[in-house]
Amino acid sequence: MFSIECLELISCSGESFRYSFSSGVNYIQGPNSSGKTEFYNFLDYMLGAEKKKLSESPWFKGSLQAAKMQISFNGHGFSLYRDLAGDEFGLVIDGIPYKVSDLAEYRNYLNTLFLESADDPTNLSEYVGQELTYRTFTLFSFLSEATVGRISGFFSKLLETKYRVKQRPLFDYLFSINPDRIAFLQRKITELGKRARELESQRDFFNHYLDAVNQELAKLGIVERFDGSNAAVISELIETAAISINLDSSSSLMANDVVEADQLRNDIKAQKQMIRELRGTKAQDEKRYRLLDRLNSLIADDDSRADLLGQTCNLLGEIEASIPRKDLDFQKELLARKVSRLTQLEAKLTAANVVFNPLDFNEKSKAVLVSNEYLSQYLALYKPDDLDDIKKEISRLKKELLNLKHSDDDISIYSISDTVTDLYHSASQVSSFVESDFKQLDFHIKFQKEGVGLQPTFSEGDDSVDVFTGSRARHTLMQICGYLAFMRYLLQKRNVPFVPLLAFDHVSSPFDDGSCRAIGAIISKFYSLVDKKEVQLFLFETEEPDALGVDVDKYISLVSNGRTGFNPFYKAD
Repeated sequence: MFSIECLELISCSGESFRYSFSSGVNYIQGPNSSGKTEFYNFLDYMLGAEKKKLSESPWFKGSLQAAKMQISFNGHGFSLYRDLAGDEFGLVIDGIPYKVSDLAEYRNYLNTLFLESADDPTNLSEYVGQELTYRTFTLFSFLSEATVGRISGFFSKLLETKYRVKQRPLFDYLFSINPDRIAFLQRKITELGKRARELESQRDFFNHYLDAVNQELAKLGIVERFDGSNAAVISELIETAAISINLDSSSSLMANDVVEADQLRNDIKAQKQMIRELRGTKAQDEKRYRLLDRLNSLIADDDSRADLLGQTCNLLGEIEASIPRKDLDFQKELLARKVSRLTQLEAKLTAANVVFNPLDFNEKSKAVLVSNEYLSQYLALYKPDDLDDIKKEISRLKKELLNLKHSDDDISIYSISDTVTDLYHSASQVSSFVESDFKQLDFHIKFQKEGVGLQPTFSEGDDSVDVFTGSRARHTLMQICGYLAFMRYLLQKRNVPFVPLLAFDHVSSPFDDGSCRAIGAIISKFYSLVDKKEVQLFLFETEEPDALGVDVDKYISLVSNGRTGFNPFYKAD
């Protein structure tokens, strides 16, 4: 159960004024320039919209300082506080005050409160690959006057870049036949991808061993190359070379430790340099992405610069692809392993009173010792999981994932279409154009996921015919039905963090005096399908409610004695 119970406006001088609301239909009436649209936007502001320097707006400057909103939701009561400068926030839940430092924390609290389902839908963000919160779902709550009459991309907020870029993955999620399986596949692909990168990093590292063995074999005049699979052959060739230079295994035991220690010292020095370079690359990556986030926040509300953001993302992707990557954690693990081995060898040599002197060995003796050491290290450390099998599994899972993402839940889509059509039909008794629409055979309004559209159709013979014409009033009525049908659908899902609120700003503007009563008929039908305590509706209109045929639960006039509009502390000339 949901209800915004009241909105308290606080002036710069400390005075306060309260608007009280009811469950069901709240009808806010006032002439043009009385602040209906400001009121409409202010509801979104209190629910976490980011409007910078609202205190500088002509409607509020020098008069309105802050506001409080009281909300009841599923047996809990909470109070929201925001100042219009955007610097102060407050939250009280069931009488307990919570410290809120900034807008992000304010939104985090609200996201938790509006997540009605007992199960946290972690797969929601995993599915789309980006964070989706209750703020994303305000897409379904606000119908602005500027977009009244749209039946393609009919949600008002789709005009904003930050909502439009999330629309496709969000709708894929809402109409997925198996979102849990998709989330699982994405996690599995990520895990396997990480393992594949580790193996590739190990393979690169052990290729160094291959090269090192082959360099030493060349010093011994051995033509055979070590390829990782012929260790037994190479070992025999090295043993033959050792005999030819009179280096027997018993006399070379301590020498082997001396050479290994020397080689480890060189390897450790080189690997520390590699780690320093990797850390530097990682720091540069973090700077690039911080700059991208900053750019995104600066131009997110500016559609004219959306292309700039896209080009910047592509450029960063190209930079990322051009930089060779090695797993930093893996390199640090190998370094620790080598340092540990060197410590053991140095302790052993110190106990035996052996002083390292590389001149004690000629080139071929050292080559025998070093090649044997690299060969034994390779065989001891390289545990090859089958990288090809992992890549094949990733490819298989990606194909399954792609098929699932392109398989829509048609039952849910048909259900929304049926609800839209049913709501629209409810106005046939008061609207001549609705009545004429249903005189066509099998008239139906289809919801189209692609393009987020509403398409009226009828049957002609054995064919289904799409209707592409219609007045703005007809389209507006369909658009209202689309909002109401989606709100009903979200209520049935119960597993996403959304606000069960609808706010319509002057949706009657395209209608003539008689046809606008169709709005009231549709709203009445909606509340026969949904309990008024579940969804709260705010209508901002110039006409009186009787003109729209709306049965209101709370009527508010914005203009009265001493008050010229929404902001009671602002006096219009």
